[in-house]
Amino acid sequence: MKINPLVSIITATYNADKYLQSSIKSVVNQTYGNIEYIIIDGGSTDNTVQILKENDKYIDYWISEKDNGIYSAWNKGIEKSKGEWILFIGADDQLLPNCLETYVNYIIQNSQITYNYISSKVHRINPDGSSESVVGKPWQWSSFKKRMTTAHPGSFHSRSLFSTYGLYDTNYKIVSDYEILLRAKKELKAGYIDQITVLMCTGTNLQKIDAVNECLKMFKKSKHLCLLEYYLIWLRVRIGYTLKNI
Repeated sequence: MKINPLVSIITATYNADKYLQSSIKSVVNQTYGNIEYIIIDGGSTDNTVQILKENDKYIDYWISEKDNGIYSAWNKGIEKSKGEWILFIGADDQLLPNCLETYVNYIIQNSQITYNYISSKVHRINPDGSSESVVGKPWQWSSFKKRMTTAHPGSFHSRSLFSTYGLYDTNYKIVSDYEILLRAKKELKAGYIDQITVLMCTGTNLQKIDAVNECLKMFKKSKHLCLLEYYLIWLRVRIGYTLKNI
């Protein structure tokens, strides 16, 4: 591995002009400099394109056109990228200033291991700016095959992960970032950094339920996942959502 590997940062966005500038600023302010910045916009009708034009000098590639959702946009970004490592953040997420440097230092310090995925902790922030929780645990197949325990925003993905297992499945609209990691099963070479590297804007409770429903469909197609346990998780989320809205 190169001492200073090129890191590709890919953002998919759609009508998120309220948050986009802050996300761009968090990339520009990184202490690690060898980066490639790619933004794929899904044909926004708000002020997104103007923001992209104003920040053109910081962005290596951007495009605004209709797509088939976030995973379609990420696939476009992967195909345009050249980095040895790839990181995905939402237009409403922010990298902490030392995020990339922390990951690269971890890779260099553990150069004897050939990782294809490295995750960290993520601080989840509500849309009003209040703190919700800190998420992200070390990857372990025994628990990961039942639910996504790592925090995807800010995670490092080796280019070899996509060359080996393919791109994101656009048939899923919410959980394809989980599904692609499940393809590797217990063979995934995963590292973990016990630090917060990203501020992530949370979704609504309805989005969380949609994600659980979509995971259930995905699990039905798999033979290595515990469907009974996931049905119980699905039921718990549904009951929690119902009680919260009574």
